[in-house]
Amino acid sequence: MSAPPGKFALIRHQPYAHAQQFKRANKTLRTLKTYLGRTIRDITRQIAGEDDLMDIFRKDLHLAGRVLNLFSSGWTCPHELARQTHTSFKAFSESAHDACGHPGL
Repeated sequence: MSAPPGKFALIRHQPYAHAQQFKRANKTLRTLKTYLGRTIRDITRQIAGEDDLMDIFRKDLHLAGRVLNLFSSGWTCPHELARQTHTSFKAFSESAHDACGHPGL
């Protein structure tokens, strides 16, 4: 049983970003963006026309699209986001919504 290729791409990205090897980190980040975009397009294509499946995947596809748009807007590295004082993008896990009482999508 092998792990998904996106997980390995993320594992390859993290040491480069930590060591401030940003050109290598950005190369692996482009790979991650490609995987995410392909996955979004593939799922959207497969569930087109089926409303019950669209309702099931709507929240996850919306969050994945926001992450992909964040990458496309010029944000290239997690450390850049940490350096910013204010960001408009907030992505929380399901448990964070339950813990703070914030309504989901």
